[in-house]
Amino acid sequence: MKNLLALVILTCMTYTVSMAQPEVSGSFHNLSKPQGGPVSNGDIIEIRSVISVPKNVTITRLQFSDIIPAGTTYVPNSMKVMTNEAVYGAPVTNTGVYTDLAGDDAATFISGNTIHINLGDAAGTGTGNTSGGNVVGGVTVPRFQDRATILQAAYRVQVTAAANQTVQLAGSFSYRDAGSVDRTRPVPARIITILPELYCSGVGFSNFILDENGGTFSNGTNHDRGASVNTFDFSYTPVQMYNPDDGEYSITKNSSPTQFTALNPVVTDKVFGIWDIIGDHTGTFSATGNPPAANGAAGGYMLLVNASYAPSAIFSTTVNNLIPGMIYTLSFWVRNICPLCGYDPVTGNPVFAAGVKPNLAFSVNGEDLYTTGDIDYTGAWVQKSFTFSLGSLTSANITIKNNAPGGGGNDWTLDDITISSCIALLPVSIENFEAQPQQNQVGLRWTAVNEQPINSYAIEFSEDGRVFQQAGEVKARGNKAEYSFVHNRKPTATNFYRLRYTDLNGRILFSNILRVYGESKEEQSFTLVQDPNQQMPRVDVYSRAADQLEIRVVDVSGKSVATSRKTVSSGYSVLQLNNIGNFSSGIYFVHIKTSRKSTVLRCLIR
Repeated sequence: MKNLLALVILTCMTYTVSMAQPEVSGSFHNLSKPQGGPVSNGDIIEIRSVISVPKNVTITRLQFSDIIPAGTTYVPNSMKVMTNEAVYGAPVTNTGVYTDLAGDDAATFISGNTIHINLGDAAGTGTGNTSGGNVVGGVTVPRFQDRATILQAAYRVQVTAAANQTVQLAGSFSYRDAGSVDRTRPVPARIITILPELYCSGVGFSNFILDENGGTFSNGTNHDRGASVNTFDFSYTPVQMYNPDDGEYSITKNSSPTQFTALNPVVTDKVFGIWDIIGDHTGTFSATGNPPAANGAAGGYMLLVNASYAPSAIFSTTVNNLIPGMIYTLSFWVRNICPLCGYDPVTGNPVFAAGVKPNLAFSVNGEDLYTTGDIDYTGAWVQKSFTFSLGSLTSANITIKNNAPGGGGNDWTLDDITISSCIALLPVSIENFEAQPQQNQVGLRWTAVNEQPINSYAIEFSEDGRVFQQAGEVKARGNKAEYSFVHNRKPTATNFYRLRYTDLNGRILFSNILRVYGESKEEQSFTLVQDPNQQMPRVDVYSRAADQLEIRVVDVSGKSVATSRKTVSSGYSVLQLNNIGNFSSGIYFVHIKTSRKSTVLRCLIR
């Protein structure tokens, strides 16, 4: 630990920063969903605006102001000033929680809708332009080492906007710079979309992300792969003893500067003497990930990020050829790689604590749909995901943002970003949903019991049970109504149907999935169906003649976890995979072998 401390102090002495003006940015934390999720009606969010004043930069009269966003209500007496690690109160000067009253502390709630906070040394209690405090970057508390003074002005609101509406965050800092010029620095706007509650019970196999080798960042034998055209606002650097530094990123197969792969590394084998030594995640489907690849050996790459002092975007990709009305799940694996990155905001020295925890935000077409919540250090990868719909759009720009400031923590790696079509389910009141194939069409019937106030039912059709498209629509008629619909399409070997509707809260609801059998040209076929109304997945089988089936279920490590033999008759039959539903969450492979054919089906248990 002594050597580590000497190394970190040397690191502090090595870097110098020179910037003419402070960095200004903003973020928000969903306090109602600390483990991550979309923002929903009724959630409490904390709006945080960050100003980072670099070393040797002096500003005076520092103030923050904001108008409570439309679609929210202010939580009384929630104004505060925090460090970059969200620490506030004694002994950290210039931080604390303030009242809404005028004249008793550094904050005032004005006219029922305006936030005003004075920041820095000698901050006053008024709202005039001279009541703000003074900051000398790297000297004024709270500071990160001697490199910067980082302050977060924050307050809380409760979301009143309905599903699919938006809330826009703004705010601004004002101060006088060293040249006696008064400046106003708007915080870059953030638009939050209030999402309906969508729950995905199974995802398709196709990944719609094409950039960066399908979101895996590719593989190779070099230690570092090189810069990505999908990154911005961050500088690329190879992995070295002190790199990537704050505001930099690497794409690497081994997070060790020396490409260490054995046991008992020394401090020089780790970035800053602290970061985990790991490999990428692709192909592992578990929290362990891949071991780090040795010098010259092939290995997968991952995105390695050291966050900038002010929250900012890091990665962006555009996904095309999406299906209008389809529901998608975006999934990714992320890992906090620094267990001891915290710094004392008073002394600027390391304290060997966690520091700033990574917190990522995902925006789709410029609107924030999801935040991960704070990602604790666990020494393992964690998978996160969220489900969304683009309505009538067929393309989406996905942007990944740091949702917390850097400086003493917020060091993370990302891999395996995917977007897949999804089967979603929420409780519905549909009974007797059935389908009857005819020569050139399929007739569907169902009964609505305790029907919610909705406008219509959409009938959706699929050829594989995963990707659905709308086949038609029937207007709702009220409680205990019976409905029918005819799909003018000749049944083929595999035909799947479901019902979709939206309630008054904006939640998208689904019926169970029906399979309708038509003629098959194949001798044998096997289709895995994960019906959202049933815990156990099933395999739909078509065999032209009776046959024996051998079924073997394998986990991602290659271990057989279940085996069985079945006899199927000619025609169509259903094999219920009762054992799989009791397994732990993860991906399993169902191997099916007959006298005529063998196949492998992929099954995701959540």
